[in-house]
Amino acid sequence: MQAQKIGYMNLRALSSEMPEMAAASSELEVYAKQLQKQGEKMVTDLQTEYASLEKRAAEGGLSPKQQEAEVEKFKVKQDNIALFEQEMQLKVQKKEAELLSPILGKIEVAIKAVAEENSYLFIIDQSTPVILFAEETSDVSALVKAKLGI
Repeated sequence: MQAQKIGYMNLRALSSEMPEMAAASSELEVYAKQLQKQGEKMVTDLQTEYASLEKRAAEGGLSPKQQEAEVEKFKVKQDNIALFEQEMQLKVQKKEAELLSPILGKIEVAIKAVAEENSYLFIIDQSTPVILFAEETSDVSALVKAKLGI
């Protein structure tokens, strides 16, 4: 009976060592901050508009019917802000996937090459809490790093 060769590595640690990961994280952070600033501006504008509406109402510049119409407009803008916040989260997730996809693809190619070159039947990710025990001699991280040039 032929022994099956199984290796393991810490995918999370490996990906954090890749130079591309730092650039992707930085780009994602800038993108998220831009969206956050846009949302904050929407909130600030809405607060300013609400303060102005309250002032006009207190001064008697709006009839009850006009106040009602303005409150409805205000509610729509609040809903738009809430929708923007949801969309912002989805946009950040999409951008993250877009930035990480080529990096993870590069790692996958390196892992497959190491597995083929060294006759590994399986290579398991140690960063997931599934492995209960692993011999250090089965760690293929150095081989994958060498394949990636890091």
